[in-house]
Amino acid sequence: MKKLYTLLIFLIPFVGFGQAPISHTIYASPYNEFSPSDLIINLGDTIYFDNLTNHNAVEVSEDTYDNNGIESNGGFELYSDNYIVLDEVGTHYYVCTPHVQMGMKGKITVNQNNLIGHWYSDDGSYVELTTDSVAVYLFEYPDCYELEQHYIEYNEYGFIIYEDDDTTNVNVFNLSDSTFSFISYDTINMYSTIFNENDWVECNDSIDCFDDNQTIISIFGEFFINDCSSLIYYLSINYNYNLEESCNWDGEFMFDLDSNIVMDICQCTCEEEIQITTWKCFSGTCYELNDDTGEYNSQEDCELSCIVEDTTWKCSSGNCVEVFDLSGEFQSLQECEANCSLVEPTWNCNDNFACVELSDGSGNFQSIEECEANCNTTSIIEHNLNVIIYPNPSSNIFNLEFNLYSKAEILVTNVLGEQVYIESTKSIGEFKTQIDLSDYSKGIYTLTIKNSEGLSNHILILQ
Repeated sequence: MKKLYTLLIFLIPFVGFGQAPISHTIYASPYNEFSPSDLIINLGDTIYFDNLTNHNAVEVSEDTYDNNGIESNGGFELYSDNYIVLDEVGTHYYVCTPHVQMGMKGKITVNQNNLIGHWYSDDGSYVELTTDSVAVYLFEYPDCYELEQHYIEYNEYGFIIYEDDDTTNVNVFNLSDSTFSFISYDTINMYSTIFNENDWVECNDSIDCFDDNQTIISIFGEFFINDCSSLIYYLSINYNYNLEESCNWDGEFMFDLDSNIVMDICQCTCEEEIQITTWKCFSGTCYELNDDTGEYNSQEDCELSCIVEDTTWKCSSGNCVEVFDLSGEFQSLQECEANCSLVEPTWNCNDNFACVELSDGSGNFQSIEECEANCNTTSIIEHNLNVIIYPNPSSNIFNLEFNLYSKAEILVTNVLGEQVYIESTKSIGEFKTQIDLSDYSKGIYTLTIKNSEGLSNHILILQ
């Protein structure tokens, strides 16, 4: 299975492909929603549309769907309760033409039966099939995998693999819930499984080193030293070797490493774990670093050169901070504290009549008490405006209907108080509008309507 296209040629014709079709129901609710609005089915399944008395279901293109349009793409059109059977793999988009502007639309994803998912082949490879791609994880080496990826397109016999300018038809047979087969030089059987590729190492990431654990076992046996890590641990406990000394050990007279040292056999373990120790001077004291960024190679060299005068101080947000170089503004803590002044926080009254703290001193009030005493919150009368909101909860669009006796401002804020929508009315009387929150996270939002009479607050639930 070195090359996917090699493995998937010489295939026999399709036999017994698929499972018994099943049926699904999509309900057109009185709240101008299809339920479910996102349906995943297998090829050949039946979809029943129910409660189309005041609604319809018209198939459209993806672009028309995204823009809430109503132009048919020539697919299915249902104007009363009926059913359809889709014979094309992929995603089918549909809308209710009278109510699409209220968010009444849906999509149906048709899979090539149950091929999509994770599979294990009897030659030791793992395969992931998605709606448009195949990924094959090949384990020619026990410690890492090689990856083959290609775009695919499903058809009634199986699927087509696209590689550069070539295509390969894969005809599947004996498909069930947990297995399917095809013919290469031999019959290849696939078994349903679950895997996470992050648990494995790709060969490209580990090709520069190799741990020969089999050689370790042949020399030391399997009783307690059976890999590179256990050998390093043995040397550290019994000989008090650090990692660098362990990796440079040659076996001495006790073990025959065939003129090698441990590092030659345990390349990955030694390369990944050996740490280069250096030293750096901070505030007159030498500190050990487990990398090569220090200024000195030994503690002795560091202590001979490390002096307190290397330390300076900076003023940050009213506090004196020690910096371990010469970039500070002051030579001592006392000098810094004498000159470091803290900017006192101030407060402002925001558009929602709430007091917010400003750390840069630019606010209009010196304390929260002063802000609250002057902020218009106390002068605003909250009143209950009769607002009709539907649907609520909604997955995207909320429709609003109410009567106004003066011009008003409509605001929507999230739980953090951040404004996500604003609209100003131009007239009085009966007013209708739509609020589209499809670009925002699911959760609870506050709808505020402000006019000369005061505030009217309402809750919007986006799900």
